[in-house]
Amino acid sequence: MSAVVGKDSLLTIGASPRAALLPPEIKADEKVRAARRLLVLVLVAVVAVVGLAYVFASATVVARQDQLASELARTDSLVLETGKYVEVSRLEDQLIAATAARQIGTSTEIDWQSYLRTIVAQLPAGTTLESVTVTTATPVTPFAQSAVRLQPARVAELAFTLRSAALPDTAQLLENVTQLTGYTDASIGSVTASTGAIPDFAVAMILHIDERAYWNRFPAESEQEEAAE
Repeated sequence: MSAVVGKDSLLTIGASPRAALLPPEIKADEKVRAARRLLVLVLVAVVAVVGLAYVFASATVVARQDQLASELARTDSLVLETGKYVEVSRLEDQLIAATAARQIGTSTEIDWQSYLRTIVAQLPAGTTLESVTVTTATPVTPFAQSAVRLQPARVAELAFTLRSAALPDTAQLLENVTQLTGYTDASIGSVTASTGAIPDFAVAMILHIDERAYWNRFPAESEQEEAAE
């Protein structure tokens, strides 16, 4: 047997005989029903996915809310715990303020008793300190500086009246005071002789000193350590 193939058709010899007896409308209805079933399945799948996403989102929100509630409870506990130490914090603040005030209040302090003893030790033999007037800076008022240019900065002035039985060696006196801590300059104002039965001499001298003479009883590092403790 042989098969003859035409240009537009294919004829197979020996195949099972088939015939399409149903009207085309029935096949069209079957295709529509199949498409509907597919759409239903897709819709069910979408609903299932959305449902799962909603359940996951709800679980996440609940977990976050629980976590937030736990953190809020922990914060409240810390606030209550901190409240127990309010008095300590207040005392620490007062200590810091008092320490700062002490540091400022003593920032221009000079140990005058010790400093004057040092000055007396520098006086020539036979010379005594009769009187002294001190003008110094304060924590709120700076010391007035010299109007002469190139003069070193000063923080205090000491005006002395010295008494000597013999004519004093003012050059030696001025040399001696250069050894004082904080010395900047010194000058002799006048030398006058008394007219009493036992003549003696009064010497007026001006001495200026700078911040090296400050006492520094409470250094800044010590203040910070005390405040920290």
